[in-house]
Amino acid sequence: LSHQLKLSQVVRTSASSSTTTTTGGGGGGGGVLLPAPGRELILEDVGNQENMIGDTSDVLPSTAELLHLGDWKVMKGSDKTTGPLPGGGTLLKVLNLNLWGLGWPLGEDKDLRVLALREELQAGDYDIVMLQELWYRDDYDLLKTTMPYVSQYDSINSGCTSFILPLGCSGLTVLSKYPIVDVRLIPFNHRGNFWRFDGEIFVRKGLGVARILYKDKTIDVFTTHLVSYTKADDNKLVRYMQAMETVAIIAKSDADIQIFGGDINATPIENLHQPYGMLSSILKDALLERYPGASFHPIFATFGNSENTYTRHYKPERIDYLMYRSI
Repeated sequence: LSHQLKLSQVVRTSASSSTTTTTGGGGGGGGVLLPAPGRELILEDVGNQENMIGDTSDVLPSTAELLHLGDWKVMKGSDKTTGPLPGGGTLLKVLNLNLWGLGWPLGEDKDLRVLALREELQAGDYDIVMLQELWYRDDYDLLKTTMPYVSQYDSINSGCTSFILPLGCSGLTVLSKYPIVDVRLIPFNHRGNFWRFDGEIFVRKGLGVARILYKDKTIDVFTTHLVSYTKADDNKLVRYMQAMETVAIIAKSDADIQIFGGDINATPIENLHQPYGMLSSILKDALLERYPGASFHPIFATFGNSENTYTRHYKPERIDYLMYRSI
């Protein structure tokens, strides 16, 4: 569906205590947030239809192809769906996808991929979807009816002109099965450099924030696409500053659950001076919750994945993430 293969995720949560405990031994910032008894919050990978990635620890699907990768078991073809789990928990299916939504000549097969994504959203029974690089209003209009609730285009793309080039656009969209009661874009204070000629200065990058009402709980959804993936020193600095802004905003959320999904254009280096390290200091990496030590395994690459026909010839890297925490 995209030049970057994304991993969708499943959240399981019950509706009781909202307290959490902290323990050492993983994550960033000195510990891992673990939900207290009665409020188990687990994210597990389910992938997309061509590269389904799931977990085998709780509820096995009726059919599955198991791949054994060291201590990991990765299922292909999982048919898990949203619904109640033993012990009172509930599955939430959350999809994060960078659409690579630029038209020709900057993108390939964009119209076909948007139509394919519409079919996937209609059939996928997702609870929450976070999209990046959905630049054009016409493409937004094709996708907005696939789920009951969607962030309004102008609410997160104010001042956007997307006729040929996405001037002033954020490219962000949130769709949900549950009511979205507030949506806003918080533009980054730090942007790209005109002289890099990568177009960053012409778009309106920022952090999209949507508050969702899920039963008696609130969920704050955060999505973003940090400055372009390049080795240039100036973009590295901008990306660092944008990550700092992102973490500061998420840290202030008072929702019961925070979910972050986005393309941060940075590999999973656990260092507080790196974007991933900053995010993992306050959030749990959904992938590592299920597959510890899997950050750099090529099967989990979101760019250059061997299953991706657009980027399989590039070095496999994980630069897109789904993270969460509960308070």
